[in-house]
Amino acid sequence: MRFIMGEENLKDLAIKMQSIIETAIDGIITIDDKGLVETMNTAAARLFGYETNEVIGNNIKMLMPDPYHSEHDEYIKRYNTTRQARIIGIGREVIGKRKDSSTFPFRLAVSEVILNDRVIYTGIIHDLTEVKEKEEDLLKLNEALEEKVIQRTNELENTINKLLKTNTRGQREGSKFGFSQRKRTW
Repeated sequence: MRFIMGEENLKDLAIKMQSIIETAIDGIITIDDKGLVETMNTAAARLFGYETNEVIGNNIKMLMPDPYHSEHDEYIKRYNTTRQARIIGIGREVIGKRKDSSTFPFRLAVSEVILNDRVIYTGIIHDLTEVKEKEEDLLKLNEALEEKVIQRTNELENTINKLLKTNTRGQREGSKFGFSQRKRTW
């Protein structure tokens, strides 16, 4: 997107973009090429349980549990050296660490921007906690249903076996009195 505009219009655009970022329902964090957090929107702060000023200026790895926490600097270094993307432009599910040390699943999409000869990485964070809880609920319901099917199948098998025993016994009893089983045609 390219714009030719005056200084006043650029200020308006900057305010508009900041408003959009701040009101986004997903978390948005930008870091520099060393992993230091430059910006964090309100949604991201809420997801991680921090105030934005507690995170900005710190390494992004503070929001990651191990082993990602201890490996993240190497990820950035490797990408800056090789330019081989493992998450940038791809996105994936990861685990985040909140201020209280609890963890949560989220979908992370990372993009790279070169602005005034600086590299900035932008992470969009979509919380998957509810999705994962619903998946777990669905798995539990499925397991309960499978158990119920097994139980009902066993009950049906027992009932059929009892009927067969009763039928066999009835045939034996009937043959004592001269009854035989005839094939019936309708």
